[in-house]
Amino acid sequence: MIQRIQSIFLILAGGASFGLLGLPFASTDAAAASGLFADSRYTIQDNAVLMILFLAAGLAAVVAVLFYKNRPLQMRVAAIVALVLAVGGGLGAYFYLQDAGHGAVKPAIGAAMPVLGIILALVARRYIGKDEKLVRSMDRLR
Repeated sequence: MIQRIQSIFLILAGGASFGLLGLPFASTDAAAASGLFADSRYTIQDNAVLMILFLAAGLAAVVAVLFYKNRPLQMRVAAIVALVLAVGGGLGAYFYLQDAGHGAVKPAIGAAMPVLGIILALVARRYIGKDEKLVRSMDRLR
């Protein structure tokens, strides 16, 4: 149900996760001596674990929109999306910090995408909770 604001937030969280397919975490101008910056860009395609984590988080966020009839499950999926994005962002930062000393490495816009996705997933979870409270209060009135 796209009319609900939490659906928009979940779709945007999925978009932030899928956006990492085209955006680099970091880039360098110097000739890189490490395998991570061999093409002077650090993307999620450089590591299979990062790719799986971010694709799974994006897919789960978009699929969570379809759980609009089961709000408790939708809340759990939104929390799991935020957790997977946090793990992926942490791993990405760990790999970046391991190879950052090899030259003039500067972070790119992709470094902010996991943080944006986490924020959007948590905001969606908050609105799903508000929706659930509203439905429960209406059930009490009947």
